[in-house]
Amino acid sequence: MRLIAHVIAKGTCTQEELDRFLRNTKDARFLFNEDVESYLRTLGNEALWVRLGEQKQEGLAYAPKSEEFKRSVDAWRDRLIWFTEQHNEVKKRFDPFLQIRE
Repeated sequence: MRLIAHVIAKGTCTQEELDRFLRNTKDARFLFNEDVESYLRTLGNEALWVRLGEQKQEGLAYAPKSEEFKRSVDAWRDRLIWFTEQHNEVKKRFDPFLQIRE
């Protein structure tokens, strides 16, 4: 949940932060079922795409009328929206394993 909150707050995560998240959860995976492990993989991939999207925008000249720029901004925004919706999803998937309390 810290990684998700971090991505929402900053709009991105660095490769170092993503690597730390994957390292920290790797040894705990035996606790999780296939659905949860797949979800962790999805979170990691989406966080990486958020970072790559930000890098792409930095590489593009700021051109609000450019279709490529608009597509890039829209894809980045959609992924950030996706992350904001994950708090409840994380609780639902991990609660049986981690006993997350309100």
